[in-house]
Amino acid sequence: MPDISLIKKYIKKFGHGKTWFFGSITWTFPVLKIILSEKIIANFSNWIDNKFNVRESAFKFVLMLNKNK
Repeated sequence: MPDISLIKKYIKKFGHGKTWFFGSITWTFPVLKIILSEKIIANFSNWIDNKFNVRESAFKFVLMLNKNK
């Protein structure tokens, strides 16, 4: 799993990149499923990811790189 510094190196090497981080509370899903529906948990997870900077605690990420010519 790449860390933040490796992601930054890839972006620098390619010239342009964009990252999205999400899933910071994924580890709570098994417990939350006992009392909440999956839809509510997913909405709450998305809200947390958008409201707070989950860069350091993200469980998943998407990295899109574009090579400058």
